Amino acid sequence: MGRMQWKGLARVALVGLIGLGACNAILGNEEIDFVAADGSAPGPSDAALDAGADAADACPSDLQTNGEHCGRCGRSCGGSSCRDGACAPQLLTQGYGVVRRLAVDDDALYFTSTDQQLLGRMAKDGGVVSFLEPDGGLIVPSAGLVVDGAFVYASAVYGAGVRRIPKTGGAAETIEKCNTTYGVALDATHVYWHLSLCGGEVRVRRRAKNVLDETLTEEEAAPRPGGAFAQELGGDIVVDDSRVYWMSLVRIMSLPKIGFTDAGVAVLFDRPDGGVDLLRGLAVADRLYVLMGERVIAVPKGGGDASVLADAPATGDNKPATLVLAGSDVYFTRPAKGIVARVPMGGGPVETIASGQPTPSALTVDAQFVYWSNDSDGSIWRVAR
Repeated sequence: MGRMQWKGLARVALVGLIGLGACNAILGNEEIDFVAADGSAPGPSDAALDAGADAADACPSDLQTNGEHCGRCGRSCGGSSCRDGACAPQLLTQGYGVVRRLAVDDDALYFTSTDQQLLGRMAKDGGVVSFLEPDGGLIVPSAGLVVDGAFVYASAVYGAGVRRIPKTGGAAETIEKCNTTYGVALDATHVYWHLSLCGGEVRVRRRAKNVLDETLTEEEAAPRPGGAFAQELGGDIVVDDSRVYWMSLVRIMSLPKIGFTDAGVAVLFDRPDGGVDLLRGLAVADRLYVLMGERVIAVPKGGGDASVLADAPATGDNKPATLVLAGSDVYFTRPAKGIVARVPMGGGPVETIASGQPTPSALTVDAQFVYWSNDSDGSIWRVAR
């Protein structure tokens, strides 16, 4: 399938894919094959290491039914039951429509609803939801959600661009007014986002966190080498100490923070024409971790061969899904299979955390729990890590 055909398909599928491959990849103009993770023997996951650590001395009873030591010593189910060494998922809330973005901090869980167009906040163990942006406030659909010490940052496509709202409630401040804004990311000093269609080209923007006047010009790069990025639809954006990384439905790109100009744009991963699975999630640590369809791959930050960490057949069933990093693991959702899972960042067995879920989409993780939402019934759940 040609690039223009893919663009047409992507536009038709946009509303169902916001927040968002085959067995080959293209880097620049050179086709490369996926290779096995890193050539070394995969190490055990966090769970496997913990399970074997002083189990006989630390645990007061067996690991199969004890809610404070479920599956491994010290793994508390947080009030839910333990059966066969696995904690039962807890329902936190439901009834808020299509929840496709979650974020968590030390105090609360935050979520956006695509169809109800709101930003909610609640305790991490459930309870009453307060609305930082009321029904209709975000427009549709929600695209990005991140938090820092004082604010929640939310972006929306065909909506309100990028806003930030005090975590405890208050007036929203507009950061970006363009209504085709995709992901949003933070570092210690700046807010980053990217957009397309608005203005006729992909643009990556940033603004210092202490710049509140929306009339001031943001720093901007409009990466269009050879015109290849014109009108390209967006997805997640992430940052590390030196670069900004963002994805379209079929491509991953990068831009240095220092200079922040078009000249520094690099294409790190480019899915070949003919693939049916789209890019649905992006995270960064030692490498870039990517959810492509229901497959998890890792791409070197400087470009190069991609490693398959969690394999899955290409299906073209590109329901919204999420990928996040925590500890030494990659956590991800597989909506078509109804599961929440994780795989070690260095490679190893895939562990199912929750199954039998109706289209799990959004996902976030804190020190103790994995949180996710189900796209089809508007429910939000958690389970102990």
